[in-house]
Amino acid sequence: MKIIRLFLFLLIFSTNSFGQYSITGKISDEEGSPLPFANITLHEKNNPENVRGVVSDFEGYFRFDAVQEGTYHLVISVLGFESKISDEFLLQEDRDFDFILQEDVRQLDEVVVKSKRPVIRQTAEKLVVDIENSTMINTTLQDVMRKVPGLMVTNNGISIAGNKGVRILINGKTTEYMDVQTLLRDFPADNIAKIEVIEQPGAEYEAAGTGAIIDIILKKNVRFGTHGNLNSWVGEDQGVEYGAGFSIASYKNKLNWQTGVSHSQPTWREDLFLVRTVGEETYDQTTKEPYDPNNFRWSGSVDYNISTKSVFGIGGQYFRRTSDRIASSTTLITQPNSTNVLFSENRLDLFV
Repeated sequence: MKIIRLFLFLLIFSTNSFGQYSITGKISDEEGSPLPFANITLHEKNNPENVRGVVSDFEGYFRFDAVQEGTYHLVISVLGFESKISDEFLLQEDRDFDFILQEDVRQLDEVVVKSKRPVIRQTAEKLVVDIENSTMINTTLQDVMRKVPGLMVTNNGISIAGNKGVRILINGKTTEYMDVQTLLRDFPADNIAKIEVIEQPGAEYEAAGTGAIIDIILKKNVRFGTHGNLNSWVGEDQGVEYGAGFSIASYKNKLNWQTGVSHSQPTWREDLFLVRTVGEETYDQTTKEPYDPNNFRWSGSVDYNISTKSVFGIGGQYFRRTSDRIASSTTLITQPNSTNVLFSENRLDLFV
C-alpha cells in the first residue's frame, strides 16, 4: 500500500511539473550597475488576463517559477529609466535574460532634461517612493504607478502581490467617490511628492478598509485645474460599430468632482445554418439574429474635504441599453417534385 501511495504521489508531482519552466534575469543600467526595485511583468500571447509580476532584488536579479509552456514577452519598468519590452519568445525550456535600461531623457523647449531617479525606501510598514525631486515631464499618475515597485496596472485595475482590492488615498483621504480610471489618466505626476504602498494597513487606516492601500502624498500648496478627455472609435466586427465618450474632472484641495458620458453601438449576431433530410424531403434552414445594442452610460461624483479626517461625498451612475432584436428564419423545403419556402420573423425589444 505504501508503494502504491508513493507511486501515485510521484505520478501527480511529475504531471504537475511537466511543461513548467523558470524565467530568470538581471536588470542593469548603461554603466553596468544593478537596478533594484524594477517591475518585471510577464505577458502571455493571446491571453491578456494571464499577467504575472515580480520585482528585482538589490542585485537586480528577478525570477519567475512554474511558468507553463507558451509564447510570452517581458515588460521592464523603473522610475527614472525608459521602459523596455522584450521580443516574444517561445518558452520550452528555462530561459535567462539580461536587460540594460537607458535613463529617461526628455526634450522640453529645446532643452534636454534627464529624469532624476526617485528615492525608494522600504520600512516594516510600507514602501515609500519619494519622487518630489524627480523630473516628471508630461507624465500622469498612471505612468508613475506602472513603475512603482510591486504594483501591476492593467486594464482590470491595480493589484499588489495579486491582491486587486487596492484602495487609493490622496493625502490620507479616500477617493472612493472619484472615477479611478479618470484619476489615473488625468492626475499630473509633477504634483506628487511621494507614493506610499501599504500592503497591511494599520489601525489608522481602518476607515479605508482592510485591503492594501496606495497613499498619494501631494506637494505642498498644490491645486489642480480641470482636465477633460474626448475619445471616439469605429471598427468592424460583424458589421460597422462605433462609440464615443467624454469625461471631465476637477481636483482641488477641498472640492473634487468628475463626470463622464459615453455612447456605443457594438455589433454582434448569432446565425444558424442547418440542413436536415427526412425521407425525400430536405430542409435547408437559415436563421439570422443580429443584436446591435445602443449603450448609454453616465457617471458622476463629487466629494468635499470637511477636515483632515472627514470627507463628504456623493456619486452615481446611469446605464441604459436598448435594442430592436429581430430574428429572421428562412427554411427551403425541397421535395422531388416541388420546392416550398417557410419564412418567420421574431422581434424582441430589449431595454435594460
